[in-house]
Amino acid sequence: MRKIFSLVVSTLALVSAFATADVKIAVYNLPPLFEPSGNGSYDQLFNKVKVKANENWSYNILPAARAEQAFSAKNVDCVAPFDKDFSGLSDVIQSDFFNVAKIYIFTPAGTPALTKLKQLQGKKVGARRGMPYGPEFGMLNLKVDYVETIEANIKKLKAGRIDAFLAYVPDAWEAFNHLGMKLEDLSYNEASPYITHEDGFLCHNTLAAQAFLMLP
Repeated sequence: MRKIFSLVVSTLALVSAFATADVKIAVYNLPPLFEPSGNGSYDQLFNKVKVKANENWSYNILPAARAEQAFSAKNVDCVAPFDKDFSGLSDVIQSDFFNVAKIYIFTPAGTPALTKLKQLQGKKVGARRGMPYGPEFGMLNLKVDYVETIEANIKKLKAGRIDAFLAYVPDAWEAFNHLGMKLEDLSYNEASPYITHEDGFLCHNTLAAQAFLMLP
């Protein structure tokens, strides 16, 4: 889960102290970590660091697809949280990770828990538009139905419109809480996420980004 908050603070304090040019960062709208209100868990930590360091970096919270588009178009220097192994891009650099996220496969309650993407072949799968789901995800030619929120996927699963959906944790727990659901209302294997994601800053390989990440 994304709870290594002391490591987040130390990582951000270091990159902030050594950054020498303005760096723009797009971050995913991931309640309760990043929120448009600025009250997410990561928001509060980022802002505490900025008070103590040179304010030469800034971030904007965007829907997942827009964050990806902004980074691909080079309208921003970095995107976060992101794992370089998920990007498929060249000429990018990444910070040390500040937390590890997990991605699970959720199926209807009472059905067998699935732990591998290959088990989704032939099924209708829900996913959140713009989110990275690992290198294998794009190679299996799965039948994917994209939506904007985890809540939408939960509702579609319960209505029988999809057979399974993919979601990051703890992001999914916030969606469960929002819908008044319990963990046992859906099936998943807590001990076996199908993949883990090292949360860090993924940046274009520029001098400004290298300084921000303290790379030689």
